[in-house]
Amino acid sequence: MSPAFLHYNPLVHAAAPNLTLLQRLPARLVILFSLLAVFLLIYPVRTQFYRTSILLTFAALTTVGVLALWKRPRWRVVPLVPVVLVAIFLLLPGRDANPAALRRTYCWALQRYEGTRYVWGGEGFCGVDCSGLLRAALVDAHVMESVRTFNPALARRAIWLWWTDSSAADLARGERNGTVALSAAAVLDDLDDSRLQPGDFAITADGIHALAYLGGQTWIEADPFELRVLQLTPTTSSPWHVIKAIPCRWECLTVR
Repeated sequence: MSPAFLHYNPLVHAAAPNLTLLQRLPARLVILFSLLAVFLLIYPVRTQFYRTSILLTFAALTTVGVLALWKRPRWRVVPLVPVVLVAIFLLLPGRDANPAALRRTYCWALQRYEGTRYVWGGEGFCGVDCSGLLRAALVDAHVMESVRTFNPALARRAIWLWWTDSSAADLARGERNGTVALSAAAVLDDLDDSRLQPGDFAITADGIHALAYLGGQTWIEADPFELRVLQLTPTTSSPWHVIKAIPCRWECLTVR
């Protein structure tokens, strides 16, 4: 009788394909969750369900990354390194922002979105709406200033701003967002420029549209008619020039 036949175990050989499949599963899940993460990052509409989904996706990606590298002790902790570093940074003590520096960065961040297509509910470079433009640029400004000045407090504030959703009307009311109204509603062209600073914004009296002030009688907005982010100057033909709006300011941009 053949030695190979004596050592043949049908149960072991039947289980071998399944074992190989289980061994490959973490690597395949890494690819799956990586594709899902990319999709979520470029998807423009941001809802609370979206924000929860992206957090769960990155948590799952980290977990399956560790499992995929589990048999390589030197490498299994690699997926955890970015998570640990970010967590340590966020737990460090922070300090108040420099409002003037944050204001400059905010205005620069607003202008980076010029030309971005208008998408209702959007808050990113793949699509943005009027209130989403104001919020996304402020999140960007906090992140950039946090990195530039190594200030974890600004990073924590950026996460809070990203997590909490707000419409244009919410911004006018100051709900959870740290905004204050500067005066009563007035026609946009009649607003007192001497009381406005770059980074301030205006919410139309009906609460349906928001525009950010860049200074020099220039505004930037995600226009629902033009379907893109554009700047308004006194010479720009736009219906928003003659609509009543409430001038507002982010509290974090207020010099105390």
